[in-house]
Amino acid sequence: MAPETHDMTHHRKATVPSYRLHKASGQAVVTLGGRDHYLGRHGTAESNARYERLVASYLLNGRKLPNSNADAPYRIATLSDDFLDWAEREYVRPDGSISREVSNVKLALRPLLRLFFDLDARRFGPQALLIYRDALIDEGLSRKVTNQRVNIVRRVFRWATRQEKLPPSVLHGLESVDGLKQGRSRARETRPVQCVPQHHIDRALAFMPPPIAAMVQLQMVTGARPGEIVVLRPCDVDMQSAVWLYRPTQHKNAWRGHDRVIAIGPRGQSIIRRFLRPGLQGTYLFSPKRSEEERLAGLRGDRQTPLWPSHIAAQRRKRANSKRRKLRDHYDTVTYRQAIQRACKRAGVPAWSPGRLRHNAATRIQRDEGLEAASAALGHRLLETTQIYANTRLQRAIEIAASMG
Repeated sequence: MAPETHDMTHHRKATVPSYRLHKASGQAVVTLGGRDHYLGRHGTAESNARYERLVASYLLNGRKLPNSNADAPYRIATLSDDFLDWAEREYVRPDGSISREVSNVKLALRPLLRLFFDLDARRFGPQALLIYRDALIDEGLSRKVTNQRVNIVRRVFRWATRQEKLPPSVLHGLESVDGLKQGRSRARETRPVQCVPQHHIDRALAFMPPPIAAMVQLQMVTGARPGEIVVLRPCDVDMQSAVWLYRPTQHKNAWRGHDRVIAIGPRGQSIIRRFLRPGLQGTYLFSPKRSEEERLAGLRGDRQTPLWPSHIAAQRRKRANSKRRKLRDHYDTVTYRQAIQRACKRAGVPAWSPGRLRHNAATRIQRDEGLEAASAALGHRLLETTQIYANTRLQRAIEIAASMG
């Protein structure tokens, strides 16, 4: 054996590629020649034996695999990793954080990896896609979610085709699989989203923290989406005229280049004013951390007995040893929904999600001002989209039938 040197190039070449766990699929993997090779279930004797054979062949062949050519399989697991690497760079918000679309991609890829992780992607055809779709239905997913995840898989193969990793014929075959039609499949159907009964909202509001209650009320008067409310900052609101204009930095269709402006009238303005603080224009308006700090400050202000140094030290030790989750500077759509559902449970009413409040606002605006007004308030480009949210036409038909006897 050659004497050991401190040459970094020599040291790197002497390293034996490692046997690793691929967390998404539970498979063992080794990287050889810049490509991942999947070996079977991690920790098994078979995957270890396959690892030793591959590495031995790789080293004996001058750190090249004998079959490392254009005909080498491009496995589903490798395709999934390649697409996720790209997606985490592509699906980002304006602030640089990864968007929720990456989570949707991961959910779609998990059953694909479970079923086909070692399959050459060039052999993944329409029948394989149907097997994948049936597996989603067997898991109890609804028809709409199943169609969405099948479309994500097609998107992955479309990307691979664009990158010339797969021949176009593979994607062409997958596009021959139609989406599931309502009433023509065994997939579960979901019920249409309905407005939240006003008395359920009123009862739950009494059990909500002030920021949560304010966000609910603001959604009711503006028709904004939950994701637009939780990121509201004073600096994003033009307060120079009688009607304020809020331009959220993050919204559903920002990636399409659509502009989103939310008009805020006197009722919404009064809600916002309660949370405005001097010098905090660039911070989130509804902050669980700041709300809790203000609550504790109020308790300290109402304290009747002096707060001695020993009390302060004991409180500091208690906070240091506490395992409670640290509060963030703003809510996200998940924590917002969870806070509402906790309040619903305490109020003894059926749980509802903040997304349904948009239906309440749409129905009220269409009833009072008409369909075009509701479409403008909700930021829809098509009137047909607004009809999904507003159900006043049915209510009007019921009223007419009742009056006609």
